[in-house]
Amino acid sequence: MRKNLFFLLVMLSVIFSACKQYKDSLADYLSYWSSQAAVYEHILPANIKDGEGYPSVSSSGDVSVILKVRNPKNYRFILNGTSLSPIVFENGVQSADYTLTQQGNNHLILTYKKDFLQANEHGERNLNPVITLYDADSGRKFQETYTFKLRSNTAPPGLKEGDVSVYQTKSSGDKYYVLGLNLSFMNAVSGGGSSAPVHGDIKSIYINGTEYNLSLNSGMTGFNKPDSADFLTENDIEAVVKSPSCPEPDKLPPNGAAWRLYYKTNVKAHNGSGMGGAMKRYKVRFSDEKGLTSPEYIAHTKKNALPPVKLYTDDGYTAAISQDESNPTKIASSSGGITVYAKTEADIVNIKEIRATVYKKAAGSSEYTKHSVSTTEHATSANINFTAEKGAYYKISVEASGDGFEDSNLTEYYIQCTGGQ
Repeated sequence: MRKNLFFLLVMLSVIFSACKQYKDSLADYLSYWSSQAAVYEHILPANIKDGEGYPSVSSSGDVSVILKVRNPKNYRFILNGTSLSPIVFENGVQSADYTLTQQGNNHLILTYKKDFLQANEHGERNLNPVITLYDADSGRKFQETYTFKLRSNTAPPGLKEGDVSVYQTKSSGDKYYVLGLNLSFMNAVSGGGSSAPVHGDIKSIYINGTEYNLSLNSGMTGFNKPDSADFLTENDIEAVVKSPSCPEPDKLPPNGAAWRLYYKTNVKAHNGSGMGGAMKRYKVRFSDEKGLTSPEYIAHTKKNALPPVKLYTDDGYTAAISQDESNPTKIASSSGGITVYAKTEADIVNIKEIRATVYKKAAGSSEYTKHSVSTTEHATSANINFTAEKGAYYKISVEASGDGFEDSNLTEYYIQCTGGQ
């Protein structure tokens, strides 16, 4: 009787244990099949948003997007090469070439291949994937899908150092500086067997905030001249005249040089005799059809030199003072002093200052010593006053500086004081 009771207890224990294992297995089974995996976030590489708010990436290489996955049961997912495609693109997308890899339990890497991006350049197609996850072990489809916006569109890189030359208008009368813009980035081709420029969708150039439309010629080898008088052809330009402030003018481009634009400024060029205008800066950038813009580049005209400052004995600026040390201009002092009158040849508002340094050489001496210094700001003329003694010699060095100009050459004038009046 006791043996039968023991046997019954053992059997009940086995039955209860088996039931618990079955219950646990059933719970695990139901949990496995009821749990859902889904992509819930993505991380794009460096990109620029276009005018429609689409993130745009360059087609110069593969582009990888990190997908964060909610994966409570550590599922392995179907990735590539099966009839159950986890990635679907919209109709019209060309040559969909991508890879999908799983890294650990909670990350997928979606890589757009370079050829795929090049085939869909200029943002002509939306590369928004619809992502559906499948369990690799059972083929089970998870219900929640995920998508994000993306376009392939390489932004115009803009001008760089060496892409801007300065010429002048080829015309009689006043000549004006011309900015020669070499859009060297237009030489890059789309790739994938195409010889079309990767930036063939360029639409506009902005210069100091003014927009000018751009269009490519029929052969896609250069630009048509923009429909504005601000732009010239290569036949309308010539090299800048050589001058002290421009000892090596920029060379003219070869005839028919590709991807050139010639922008006429309103700054007068130094023509070798008359004075040119102040240097002016021009902010240049580009945009494409989708609104992607280039970095801004600052081009500028040549910095002309101010003409020498002239020195006169009268405030009517008619009697010039000698620049010959051996033949100084003789001036009588008044109340122990002398006043001479300086004037720039350029009657412009950009004069920053006129600087004058007076040196004295006493009668019988062979050396000049500094006697006085004067500065006149924001004026095109200046009265230079200094004490003087009979028989002494005076050398006056004058120069001018101005905003947007090179300083004038330092010019020296010579005076001998003949006594008091």
